[in-house]
Amino acid sequence: PILQARLERDKEEKSRKQAVEALTQNKQFLEAIFDSSIDSIITLDLDRRITSCNPSFLKQFGYTREEVIGKSVSIIHPSEESFTSYGKNIYPIINKKGFYRREWKYRRKNGTLIPTEGVVSTMKKADGEIIGYVAVMRDISERKKTEKRLKESEKRFRDIAESMFDWIWEVDKRSIYTYCSDRVKNILGYTPKEMIGKTPFDFMPSDESKRIKPIFAEIVKGKKPIVNLENWNFTKDGRLVCLLTNAIPIFDEQGEFLGYRGVDKDITERKKAEEEKEIMQAQLMQAQKMEAIGTLAAGMAHDFNNLLTAIQGYSEMMIMKSDKKNSFYQNLKNIYDASLQGAALIRQLLLFSRKQQIEFVLLDINKTVERLLKMLKRIIGEDIVIKTELDPDLYSVRADAGNIEQVIMNLVVNARDAMPKGGVITIKSENVILDKKQSKYTPKVKAGEYVCLSISDTGVGMDKNTINHIFEPFFTTKSREKGTGLGLSVVYGIIKQHEGWINVYSEPNQGTIFKVYLPAISEKPKEETKKEISYNQLTGKGERILLVEDEDAVRAFAKDVLEDNNYVVFEAETAKKALEIFDKEKGDFHLVFSDMVLPDLDGLELVEKFLSKNPDLTILLTSGYTDDKSKWPAIQEKNLRFMQKPYGLTKLLKSVKDVLEGNKT
Repeated sequence: PILQARLERDKEEKSRKQAVEALTQNKQFLEAIFDSSIDSIITLDLDRRITSCNPSFLKQFGYTREEVIGKSVSIIHPSEESFTSYGKNIYPIINKKGFYRREWKYRRKNGTLIPTEGVVSTMKKADGEIIGYVAVMRDISERKKTEKRLKESEKRFRDIAESMFDWIWEVDKRSIYTYCSDRVKNILGYTPKEMIGKTPFDFMPSDESKRIKPIFAEIVKGKKPIVNLENWNFTKDGRLVCLLTNAIPIFDEQGEFLGYRGVDKDITERKKAEEEKEIMQAQLMQAQKMEAIGTLAAGMAHDFNNLLTAIQGYSEMMIMKSDKKNSFYQNLKNIYDASLQGAALIRQLLLFSRKQQIEFVLLDINKTVERLLKMLKRIIGEDIVIKTELDPDLYSVRADAGNIEQVIMNLVVNARDAMPKGGVITIKSENVILDKKQSKYTPKVKAGEYVCLSISDTGVGMDKNTINHIFEPFFTTKSREKGTGLGLSVVYGIIKQHEGWINVYSEPNQGTIFKVYLPAISEKPKEETKKEISYNQLTGKGERILLVEDEDAVRAFAKDVLEDNNYVVFEAETAKKALEIFDKEKGDFHLVFSDMVLPDLDGLELVEKFLSKNPDLTILLTSGYTDDKSKWPAIQEKNLRFMQKPYGLTKLLKSVKDVLEGNKT
């Protein structure tokens, strides 16, 4: 038993020595970690006095061991208030959780503050009783400086980004936005948050996206910079804006491609200016061509209108005096019809060149169509059917009645010529409302209410190339015998003068639709009742007329017609002779019928001389000119009566009768 007890004691002693040795080794290991740590480490008792510290603490805070051991940890706090607050607010948390981690500024011996990141933990007995604290503090001065520099750099970048008119962005390798500056709100109307996670293509019209995607893919494939890439995008409110994109590829430290960083500039106004410049240049060239044609047309109109007046007038006179059974009757009728066609051709030229005088009135297009139907059916032939779909509640338009008739005539004739084997022409009218989004797709068109007149056919249709040229003057797909190439250009000119526009839709063998849009007016035109006047009612009662006309044929025709219809005519080929006759007859005339352009004096000047002698004198002016030489504005200002050449027998007699009876002509 004694030996057994001794063996047990030896065993226990050996175990104790081993435990002490293990503890000593562990202590040495911990002390080595404690002393060699680059972080500052201190231990505190329950009163928060420093019980130990490592060399890093002494070095970082500038104290000696003797200066800190047993001292309150308040010596490293920035202030007494900080020490008190820490004890009041933080230590209860430490005691409860066992540790507390945070960033905190402490004070060195020299008074400077050191930013630290640290953790304070409890030290406990085996039974869990807290006997003190251990604090580990890492100097993060360099990290803070780096963070400060980074923040300053980010602020500079942000300030630059926000001060720019352009929008800065970043996308990843999948072209998804990862960053957008606030400026995007000014350009596209979206917030940066709304942009993140989307691609640039999500904001483009489908056609634009299809155009840009392969271009962008090719650039990305080569990891090349994006240089001055123009692209159109929808804003949040539906507007289209043009962006100029420039960007550079982003790579990480290993050279892996990460995406693009770039800038988008809004160049919408610049594009508009460029487009307007191109339009203005095209318009200038067109205006120059139009002016040249207009000058030619106006000169031609004067000469041709004088010739046509004589041809039309004498042929009409002879038709009225001829028996329909006479073999010459049809020949005379052909001459008369040809003169009307010549007058129509001159009118087309003048309409095209915008030299024709326009009188805007409230117009019901439905009634205009209905009034023309009979004549249109006669023109198009029996193998073509005309259908109408007219809106009974159609708005009115402010337009020149003759010009709108010309538009309808030209479009119907164009439709007829597109159906050599017959077909259907549909004339449709309707009210349409264009909002801002719709109106922006048509240049210079304002949102509002419009009257739409469409004329469609079931003919051969047109390809895109033809459509691009149909409104050009003298462009025609018809043979020389069938077309002059002025019909659609005349239509285009008239519609522009009426502040409207025209669209065309067509495909080969699918027919064609022309849609004319004119600004609508809710006011209805007043109903006009016209008295039917027979030829016998147009004869005079012996009224004395001074006829002033320098063209012999026209003067002779007018004199013959007026004298044959019971008027007394005094003729003069110059202003000088007209004044002589006027003085000789002591101004005893019921009417002065004068041409506007005379070889020796302007027609208006001549009229003023007559009116100075007889203010109550009745005046009727006429001219073959339609440009400045006709002095149309001055005629309107003086409220003088005017009759455009060419004129025939009936028109002449009716105009004279109306003027003498004080009716408007």
